[in-house]
Amino acid sequence: MIVEIAMALVLLIGAGLTINSFLRLQAVDYGCDPKGLLTFQVRLPRAQYVKEAGTVGGFQIVDINPVVPLFFNKIVETLAGIPGVKAGAGTTYMPLGGAPSRSFTVEGREIHSESEAEASTAAFYSVTPNYFGAMKIPLLRGRDFTARDNGGSPWVAVISQTMARRYWPGSDPVGQRFTITGAAAGERPREVIGVVGDVRRSRRDREFRPAVYILHEQQLLHTQGDLSTR
Repeated sequence: MIVEIAMALVLLIGAGLTINSFLRLQAVDYGCDPKGLLTFQVRLPRAQYVKEAGTVGGFQIVDINPVVPLFFNKIVETLAGIPGVKAGAGTTYMPLGGAPSRSFTVEGREIHSESEAEASTAAFYSVTPNYFGAMKIPLLRGRDFTARDNGGSPWVAVISQTMARRYWPGSDPVGQRFTITGAAAGERPREVIGVVGDVRRSRRDREFRPAVYILHEQQLLHTQGDLSTR
């Protein structure tokens, strides 16, 4: 009887810890709403569409065939036209799945040392238009990407609330410009057009981190990863 009671207590403690962990996960604010979302990965033949172009800052640089962005635009367009689908979008890295950080410089600010330049970092995501609507990430200021933003238009970016507070404290970041440092030749300044709510980069993160969202048609620096559509 003593052994049975001891085993029962162990099971009860284990169940209690499991329930407690589940409730804690439920209470965490991830910054997006995964309810009702269907996600999948689309992987094109690498040998046919991707050519390696060296490394920059430890990241693999690849030259992607210009047909690829058009291909993903067509996928998103097709998804949005399916009966019952409210929104469709794509991203290189899913929320909570981790994303690489890149350093950047803000236009008009002097950099006095290499360490100071590396201090400005943020997680970078390449997304399609309507990504924030599909993920239910609130737009807090400015505007979202539109069909007018493309590879031939001025380069733009949307940033997270934490990034706005950290790098533009007490001022409006919309209209400000920054440049990704250590990027491939041809990288150009990007204008901030909007600020969105924070999303956790990883389940292990205890606090929100700065994040930058760029249009998938306006990127020269490509890291290895898959574009996912929702």
